[in-house]
Amino acid sequence: AAAVMRSVASRPLAVPSTALVRPLLGRWALACAGGRRCLSAATAVQNNERNCPDITVAFRVAAPASLTDPFALVQPQLRPLDVSIRELVGTDHPVLAAAAHHFFERAGKRFRPTLVLLSSAAAGGGQPADGRQVRLAEISEMIHAASLLHDDVIDLADTRRGAKAAHKIYGNKVAVLAGDFLLARA
Repeated sequence: AAAVMRSVASRPLAVPSTALVRPLLGRWALACAGGRRCLSAATAVQNNERNCPDITVAFRVAAPASLTDPFALVQPQLRPLDVSIRELVGTDHPVLAAAAHHFFERAGKRFRPTLVLLSSAAAGGGQPADGRQVRLAEISEMIHAASLLHDDVIDLADTRRGAKAAHKIYGNKVAVLAGDFLLARA
């Protein structure tokens, strides 16, 4: 949104003088008052002498404290995610299982599953995600984990999430195979 606002402010636009600006998660979004997809607004903006919206874009502005923590909204659904992923990762090969489980021992931010669950809730009118959507959240985390296992080998990383990287414990070959295994299981 910031890059868009920078280009918007630098050239004349066919924006009515009643264009509106509102904060959106710490960034600014432009909305047209007469448009069909109008957003609610905090401040009216007038065009300047060059017929450009007379706005100032603030970067690195903290989000208002009144915004709900998105992770808190789906926390009840994120808790069982680790158990489900461990079940999905189950294998008869003990070394691959150990390398994959090593990665999931230290939980990350769970950003991707959170996005999946929030999107599901938004599309479902605020209802919690159903079983298929929760499975998609698990799959997104497994694909991400696989990419990190591969990435650590390529980057020669020493640690991941505060612990020794899997390739430092099990070797490059096993770490890459564990990433491949996670991709296949996903």
